[in-house]
Amino acid sequence: IPLFSKILVLVADKKSRSLREKAKQTCHHLMTAVTKDGVVKIIQDVIVRDGLSAEAKWRTKVVALELLEYAVEKFPREVEPLMTALILTVAEVMFDTKSQVKDQSATTMKALEAAVRNLKLTRY
Repeated sequence: IPLFSKILVLVADKKSRSLREKAKQTCHHLMTAVTKDGVVKIIQDVIVRDGLSAEAKWRTKVVALELLEYAVEKFPREVEPLMTALILTVAEVMFDTKSQVKDQSATTMKALEAAVRNLKLTRY
C-alpha cells in the first residue's frame, strides 16, 4: 500500500510527462489486480487519504477519482459500508478549481449513485 500511494503521487510529477503517464498506467494496473479483500483498504489508505486529500495535486485527484470509480463498479458490495463517506468526499472534491477534477468527480459521483441504486434494488 505505501508503494501504491507513492506511485499515485507521481501522477502529478511536474518534470516528466512520461513519468506521469507511466505512473497513471501503473495505478490503473494495480487497481485491476486488487481483490475484493483488499479494495476497502486501498480506498481508505490510498485513494481517499492520499489521492483525494486537500494537499493532493489536481492530476493525482483525477486519477484517484478514476480508481475509485473502477472500485465502486467492480466491488459494489465491498464498498457499500464506505458509501456515505465516499459520497461526502467526492462532493467536496467537486468544488476544486480545476475543471478536469470537477468533470471526473461528477463522473465518479454518478458511479457512486448508480452503485447505491443497484445495491438497494438487489437487496429486495
